[in-house]
Amino acid sequence: GLYGIWAFLPIVAMYWVAHYLFASQVAHVSALYQPFLLLLLETGCPPLAAALSLAFVSNLFMTLTPYASAQSAVMLGDRYVSTGEWYKSGFVFMLFYATVWLSVGGIWWRLIGIC
Repeated sequence: GLYGIWAFLPIVAMYWVAHYLFASQVAHVSALYQPFLLLLLETGCPPLAAALSLAFVSNLFMTLTPYASAQSAVMLGDRYVSTGEWYKSGFVFMLFYATVWLSVGGIWWRLIGIC
């Protein structure tokens, strides 16, 4: 099996991308937060880093789809952006967030002792 960072990355990524299957942030967090937290803990991830990572990603995935959060539905319903534009920009934001989290965030968490 995978341990440490090699388990952390795919588990958090799966949790993040799984939001495409949910129409609600509350439903997603209620159904998947605990099982994914247990996966992270079982693979040796520090408890605080595991809990905070999933909590932060739970806030970031609201940009993924037009049905990801209540605010998203309002913007889509007002035709502020098209559905296609939303999915494209959601994917770009996901890549941007992941890059920032893995580079700056990883260094910062090491400096302050989270992981």
